[in-house]
Amino acid sequence: MPNNKSVPASAVVIPADVKKWVLRVFIAITIIACIAIIASLVRSGNHGQNKKDKPRDTPLASQPVSEWAKLTIPVGGKSGIISVPPGMHAVVTGTRATLHTVYTDGHESEIAIESAGSNPDGPIAGIYVTNEAKTPNIVSYAFAP
Repeated sequence: MPNNKSVPASAVVIPADVKKWVLRVFIAITIIACIAIIASLVRSGNHGQNKKDKPRDTPLASQPVSEWAKLTIPVGGKSGIISVPPGMHAVVTGTRATLHTVYTDGHESEIAIESAGSNPDGPIAGIYVTNEAKTPNIVSYAFAP
């Protein structure tokens, strides 16, 4: 009658010097990974904070135009929507561009940046600028009460 007893497979024996070598390699890889992560945080200047959490300076029209925020707009392109601080309106300088004001009810008003006029008052959701030039365009913007 055959013997149905199971025989355990022989365990793989790893020599002690190999175990030490594997542990040292694992520690070295962990240290290198930590150094790479820390270096990337230092280079980015972010230090683990979300960039949206950093307070953003609001450019004021009372400052020199050289200190206003700049938008670089590609040929035929438009900027992203810029929020307007409560109680303020946007002042935009440049050439061959159009200022679009988006109101909270969804309608928009537009005006050429070179004109002396302004978009109508009302509750503003934000602004954006379109480039009417045949080259990339840079415009400056700030806010005034």
